[in-house]
Amino acid sequence: MRFSFSQAFSSEDVDGPVVWQALAASLSRHSPIRGGRVNISGLDISPSLVAQLWWGLYESAERRFVQEYLKPDVATVELGASLGGISSIVATLLVPGTELICVEANPKLIGNLQRNIKLNGPTLRSEVIHGALGYHGDEVDFAVPGDHLGGTTQLMPHAMSADKERVKVRTIELGHISPSAPFQLLCDIEGAEVEFLKLDSGALRS
Repeated sequence: MRFSFSQAFSSEDVDGPVVWQALAASLSRHSPIRGGRVNISGLDISPSLVAQLWWGLYESAERRFVQEYLKPDVATVELGASLGGISSIVATLLVPGTELICVEANPKLIGNLQRNIKLNGPTLRSEVIHGALGYHGDEVDFAVPGDHLGGTTQLMPHAMSADKERVKVRTIELGHISPSAPFQLLCDIEGAEVEFLKLDSGALRS
């Protein structure tokens, strides 16, 4: 009788700590994500997140959106790229030579983000920028969460809890990084999108 790995577990097991830990142990370097592969080496991420990557649950709505609507021959800018889960899928969809610019504020994710883009899109004209979208000074306070993923800036003070590590990150404006040719924009920056919509909307008219 043939069966898949997932069929060997009950629904409770699949979403439980035993499977999470088993996957985390076996995927200490790379994890598949539907449409690409993600390098997770060196990151302090929970076994449950590793399981989400494996089962295709990590940012699943965003993944489906990109797979349906991304134009493969158009330059792409991603704000808030994190470790490169969505970036990896974008990189597999873009045609060789297309420009891909990914921006991430969390310094602990930059290395993995760079590796994941090269892993999934080696023929792209790619660039990773360490910075945070901002229009009120050269730097912004950024809170790094314990699991290394995500984070938030002082633009969202309700999320700047005292138990998070804080670092200074240089600010960037969308208009300063967007390609000269028409481009498509992906962004997941925890509400900071309102900043460029109010102050830099002209960058969207290129």
